[in-house]
Amino acid sequence: MRAYETALGLDPGSPYAGYNLGKAFYLRGDLGRAEELLRTALLHKPEFPEALVVLASVLEARGDGPAAMQSLMQALELRPEYAGAWRNLGMLQSRMQLWPDAASSLRRAVEFDPADADLHYRLGDALHRAQQWGEAEGCYRQALALRPAYAEAWCNLGNVLADRGRRDEAASCLDQALKIRPDYADAHVGRGNVFAASSRLEEAAICYRRALALDPGIADAEVNLGNVLKDQGLRGEALQHYDAALQLSPQAAEARWARAMCHIPAMREANEDLAASRARFATELVNLAAWFDDARTAHGWKAVGVAQPFWLAYQEEDNRELLQSYGRLCARLMAPWQAKFAPAPAARRATRAVRVGIVSQFFRDHSVWNAIIKGWFQQLDSTRFGLLAFCLDPYQDAETHFARSRALCFEQGHAGLRQWTAAILEAQPDVLIYPEIGMDPMSAKLASMRLAPVQAASWGHPETTGLPTIDAYLSAADFEPEGAQASYTERLVALPKLGCCVQPSALDAEPVDAM
Repeated sequence: MRAYETALGLDPGSPYAGYNLGKAFYLRGDLGRAEELLRTALLHKPEFPEALVVLASVLEARGDGPAAMQSLMQALELRPEYAGAWRNLGMLQSRMQLWPDAASSLRRAVEFDPADADLHYRLGDALHRAQQWGEAEGCYRQALALRPAYAEAWCNLGNVLADRGRRDEAASCLDQALKIRPDYADAHVGRGNVFAASSRLEEAAICYRRALALDPGIADAEVNLGNVLKDQGLRGEALQHYDAALQLSPQAAEARWARAMCHIPAMREANEDLAASRARFATELVNLAAWFDDARTAHGWKAVGVAQPFWLAYQEEDNRELLQSYGRLCARLMAPWQAKFAPAPAARRATRAVRVGIVSQFFRDHSVWNAIIKGWFQQLDSTRFGLLAFCLDPYQDAETHFARSRALCFEQGHAGLRQWTAAILEAQPDVLIYPEIGMDPMSAKLASMRLAPVQAASWGHPETTGLPTIDAYLSAADFEPEGAQASYTERLVALPKLGCCVQPSALDAEPVDAM
């Protein structure tokens, strides 16, 4: 620094001495002096991209992200092939959670510096956050090809594989991350997530506790541990972990949402007052709706569906009022996301057949498929109805292949909300049916938006949805007592008898063991 100061004393207009001294002050933490020197250097040499890049770092450190972004854009106008500027812009956009923009910038950085493993990793992270999981996987694998002992890339590759339903591969990657770094808390969280998705709750809890022992500041680990404990029936302990998450991250919408849903018992204790329990949940819903003020509503979509009032259906009570409050909140939180991120519907195609979209996890051998959906694919007249299948689960079996053979279009493999929303809107369903709202976070998010002129639910989860975005509920005459419409927020459509078409299971005869 003394040398640069001497140089400036000899030539006060030297942009290079001013730039280097400004960079040194930035590294020392004197942001005001650094900005002054860098701006002076730019006065003497306006076309100085290196100075603009360092100035951007100074401005971000001073809390002015938009000005920092503008400075980086100026540098790139001067030198479009400046890999470091593209990298810094992508990282700044990542910190501002502008994930699609970050991915675009980091792609340019990779073009100019393809041998940088960290750039591939950072691009993968931005794509992962933007829910472009297939591309993210490729980036993580490229980072590992360049640096095989990259624990963070192994961890994130495991996480993206878990998000895509490839749990065995995910577990192997996360184990590799932990082999490289046994104290890597995030990898323990990822391993816990794989266990939880496989309903191995005790093993998941061990992983989350290990992560928190290594790093007590991971709010996601507290939330996930709370979810596991709730599923084990340990509501009191689960609430403690949701509260701990909110202490760490007061704006954590997922934690606040899960805390409210945790008040519904999976099984009521013998001496528990059901009316009092339901009143507490009603109060929780009111408090939850109030918690989502204007600022929190912008990110509230992340929480919708992460935990659901599933167990209300097991209480022999009229749940319409409770679920209507819940449904209104879901729709309110999804509306800003749809307005900002969902593509505008294309001009509708004129078709003879009614286009019926079905959104479900269960285009496979499962009770929802066997009892409800399969009959539609077998029996509906293809000259009158065009079936559009949106399969939310990556698993495939013989039933999946049958559904694909009968569908006008069959979408599977999309993982993110943006991709599913775009796929549904592009297919232009006239009617969109959700056979089991209440069992899957993605179906809850999608059903909370208006993606088709007519939207319906069915009894894969046998309860009113409460959603103002669902117009009809497809039930059965033999299921519903007199006056049942009063228990539904949707128009109740009671189809004849059991309302579905099923076939007897084909069973092979086996010899009886005489012993």
